Amino acid sequence: MSQHVAAADPAHNAVVHLDKARYAAARPFVVLGGIGVIAGGLVAAATAQSPSENASWAAAYLVLVIGAAQIALGFGQAVLPPQAPSTGQVRSRALGWAIANAAVMCGTLVDVPALLYAGSALLVVTLIAFLRALPLTMPVGRLRHRGGLRQAGGLRRAWSIVGYRVIVVVLLVSTPVGCIVSAAH
Repeated sequence: MSQHVAAADPAHNAVVHLDKARYAAARPFVVLGGIGVIAGGLVAAATAQSPSENASWAAAYLVLVIGAAQIALGFGQAVLPPQAPSTGQVRSRALGWAIANAAVMCGTLVDVPALLYAGSALLVVTLIAFLRALPLTMPVGRLRHRGGLRQAGGLRRAWSIVGYRVIVVVLLVSTPVGCIVSAAH
């Protein structure tokens, strides 16, 4: 199955087409993330005439967290590690992400702090699973022997890994901050 989406090949540090396993690992996150972006747009459009704080928050959360962040995390966990994640890893991350975000949204919108906190805790656990999807070290030593980072395509890969980790860390930090803001509200 040849896909037209390019990704970094960890073994060769070059751009290649997604193989079937990596495409399958990214697909649920990209599909559900796309639905989140569309849902956020629909919420924003439906409430534009009489906006409320909850509607504005829901639209932003749908687009940014359930949508864009899910697409970035799903694509990153599929293409950046040395091997594609297993079906079990993909399922656990996708279910954790979906359940956590549903609980956060419901807990916030119906004002049930326990549900918000439970969803936030599951979100943190799921984000740690996303963070652990990549090895802690980058194969820079191997690249130096091939003529440097730029020539081997490794600089692009290194920045992709840094970007992925930054997204996870920002979400990890913003989760308890969101709980504190919600509690103070």
